[in-house]
Amino acid sequence: VTIGPVAVEQPLGLDAVLRLFSFATVKGNLRGDSTRWSLRSSSMGMAPRRGHGALFLGGLSIEPASAHSVFGFQGQWYQEEGKAVISILAGQIMQRGSSHVISFSLHNAFTARDSSPVYMLAGGKAQIFDEVVDGESKALDLPGSMPGDAQPLKLYSNTWAVVEIGQDNPFPSAVNTIHVTLASWKGLSSGTKIDISGLIGTITTNDAAMSITNYNQPSPGFLSSGTWVQSNGNLLLATLALNASTLYHFSFSLTNRPDEQNSPVVSIEARGDISIPAILMNTGSTAFSSEFLAIPYLTIFDAAPLRIRANT
Repeated sequence: VTIGPVAVEQPLGLDAVLRLFSFATVKGNLRGDSTRWSLRSSSMGMAPRRGHGALFLGGLSIEPASAHSVFGFQGQWYQEEGKAVISILAGQIMQRGSSHVISFSLHNAFTARDSSPVYMLAGGKAQIFDEVVDGESKALDLPGSMPGDAQPLKLYSNTWAVVEIGQDNPFPSAVNTIHVTLASWKGLSSGTKIDISGLIGTITTNDAAMSITNYNQPSPGFLSSGTWVQSNGNLLLATLALNASTLYHFSFSLTNRPDEQNSPVVSIEARGDISIPAILMNTGSTAFSSEFLAIPYLTIFDAAPLRIRANT
């Protein structure tokens, strides 16, 4: 038995995928009292319970359609116990050695947490008692996901999944395109302010309408202009709306100083209905084209933002 989610953002979007494989034939009771598979979290006895289980949804809608002939269309969810109950239909049989995939949706809680052990039991004549369910140890197919994120009900705090910044020209006095790639675990609403700070060492003066190039079309994540403040190397721009776990790429142009410098430390934060505290950005990973890297003596370190090489 294995279980895992397909999303880890808060508070929406956990789809639990349950794979059942039985070494015994399990039958639905012809009298109408179906054999019931019960799935519960080990956190059921912990307080506060609501912080460890998902939010109440009522009846669980069972997918995919291939499972309906054996398990029907709905199960039951008990929030306080963190328990899902899925019944084998009366008169139906889960054959010995057969494998079934069942999925259902829960709403994630609002706070970060590690996955808790999950146990399976089956009632009826072929009883199975508290079988430990194997959690998926792999990463999810989401930006920034790490191995182990597929464990059921593992949740991240409200933070960035991806924050990358780089440049395409490290030469003195050159016009330099700065590239930024972002993804957040939780969606950010329209009008959220994104503040990128620390881009020190440019001769570009203050600009209340700095041009922003959005590469996510036809659904750009940001307004087409932002506010640039030279003294603290700050770019302030507003979102149109950022979907959770989605990569957004934009760029803007600065003019390099005429002399050499190392790349400064750059941070990013979000302010709005949902705020994300300032963290350092990963530098250099949105780097050059292969043609640019072919220029003699350039290295990946030259992709770090506002890293200016000596004028030689």
